[in-house]
Amino acid sequence: MEDKTKSTLLKIVVFALELILGIILLINPVGVTRAIIIFAGIVSLIYALINIINYFKLDPVTASLRQCMFKGLAAAVFGGFCVCRSQWFIATFPVFTIIYGIGILISGLFKVQAMADLIRLKQKWRLVCFSAVISILFSGIILANPFASTAALWMFVGISLVAAAVIDIISLIADVIWERKNKSEDKQ
Repeated sequence: MEDKTKSTLLKIVVFALELILGIILLINPVGVTRAIIIFAGIVSLIYALINIINYFKLDPVTASLRQCMFKGLAAAVFGGFCVCRSQWFIATFPVFTIIYGIGILISGLFKVQAMADLIRLKQKWRLVCFSAVISILFSGIILANPFASTAALWMFVGISLVAAAVIDIISLIADVIWERKNKSEDKQ
């Protein structure tokens, strides 16, 4: 039972973070994009430094087998590129948008599976169906890529994150209520 509570709390935290990120993206999409890219670059540079230090701290055979120097140098190049050339990522954003759209599509397909499972188990499925339709619809719009600017794309991503988070939170609340209702009926 405690694991179920932890799982529910973790879901709430994830949905809340998704909601917050969506709202922030709506407020300043390009700035947030650059901040995320620069943050990823800084994390990569820290990872690079750790690997290069480890290369010299480890014995030569272990360092060679772990390829710490290569990992460190590759992470340094990537991190430096992210920090110094974050605009390049923004310019190539449509590729990332397609990857994101595919991710939302896969999520929507998982929701279709969940909906089918709920139908077969004779449980409430309409909210999951709605969530699946929204996810698949958003992925279709994203994959069609009708927007010209990165700002508009990120704003759309922000809207889809907010919508998905709200639907997921409502779905989670409905699940918890349904589960508690069934427990109270089972005890009677």
